[in-house]
Amino acid sequence: MAAYATVPPEDPFAVSKAVFAALAAELAGPAAAGLTACELEDLLDERGREVIRQLLQDHFDLRAAREEQQAREHPGPVTGADGIARTRLETGHGRALATLFGKRAAPNSISPRPRGERDGRRALPVSCRWD
Repeated sequence: MAAYATVPPEDPFAVSKAVFAALAAELAGPAAAGLTACELEDLLDERGREVIRQLLQDHFDLRAAREEQQAREHPGPVTGADGIARTRLETGHGRALATLFGKRAAPNSISPRPRGERDGRRALPVSCRWD
């Protein structure tokens, strides 16, 4: 699994768009015309998840870059959920996040527990686990 990018490209979703375009081209090709409905569903299930995984990763990459940019623009200590003040910015850190769509690299700021879960207002899906 690749680490998240620190600088977003001009189009942060360019990779996702390329993966989708490749899938669309495959569906438009002659090989897809010969697939049964079941085979077509299997293809879309597998390759469609690749598109979704890439969209999720592109979003995580963009979020990480924005957070690092914001931290550089507004330096100063930040207090974490654990009550500990963080006085320096450390870039390039992330975690492996197992999602519904497969493992992804997520910046540390993406919490494995949504806000409000402790009081029962929101529950983390069973499929979301930190490694």
